[in-house]
Amino acid sequence: DASHSLAHCNLGQLLGQRASELCPDPAAASGDAAAEALFAEAEAAFAAAVAADGGNATALCGLGTCAEIRGDAAAAEAAYRSALDADPTHRQAHFCLAEQLQLRREIGEARVHFEAAGIDTRGLQWETAAERAEDELDPRRA
Repeated sequence: DASHSLAHCNLGQLLGQRASELCPDPAAASGDAAAEALFAEAEAAFAAAVAADGGNATALCGLGTCAEIRGDAAAAEAAYRSALDADPTHRQAHFCLAEQLQLRREIGEARVHFEAAGIDTRGLQWETAAERAEDELDPRRA
């Protein structure tokens, strides 16, 4: 039922926050056994929340974040899209999806989701430092 979903979701958020305190860089969590365990528990709590209420956008977004931490970009994107199907106004899901899209250089769609998350995209630099350096070093672009 929905009340159990909310409780599981809250637990997932608390566990994820605790894991982030132990290991602020999620990419490094695979080397920290305590953080790994907390992220796994958070993911299980988010999954339980979704099992109790498939429309819990916050829990779906949490599953996306956990998938990202595990390095599964496809599952993360699917979870963020599911969160937006459940709640098209969910700002965190828009933001997280925009970040995934930006990594894949899908700038047009990323911009739409950043803006839906309340981010002003007018001043964002879409080009990575590596791409700028490559442009500067490429004699054909001089």
